[in-house]
Amino acid sequence: MSIRAVKRKWLTARSKWALALTIAGGAIGTAAPAQSATIRHMPVSKTVEAIVVEGELVASDIDKFREVSLQFKNAMVILDSQGGALSAGIEIGKMIRLTGYSTLVPANTTCTSSCALIWLAGSRRFLSPEGKVG
Repeated sequence: MSIRAVKRKWLTARSKWALALTIAGGAIGTAAPAQSATIRHMPVSKTVEAIVVEGELVASDIDKFREVSLQFKNAMVILDSQGGALSAGIEIGKMIRLTGYSTLVPANTTCTSSCALIWLAGSRRFLSPEGKVG
């Protein structure tokens, strides 16, 4: 296959998801098991929904985030993570950008490494003066 054909294949949405699943499957099969992040819904008010992401990101968190996020058209993603798997940060970030979700790092929490990629994907990004992104 030529380089041009490979590039075209990469640009299709189906290929991107297939690649993410391949990477996730390879990481799960070859690496020592890591504890995944906690990804959960948290109602904030009658009109505001939040999706909370806490803990170390692993490849399987891509599917967990997708499952929770499909339930909400509009949501704020609240982050507290030291990062982890780059693939999880990139893919969750893509989902946030496509849905138009905002992101928040609240007071006394940290969002570093691949978590920072997720924060940057927010259509509106909020950072408490006592929160840390890096």
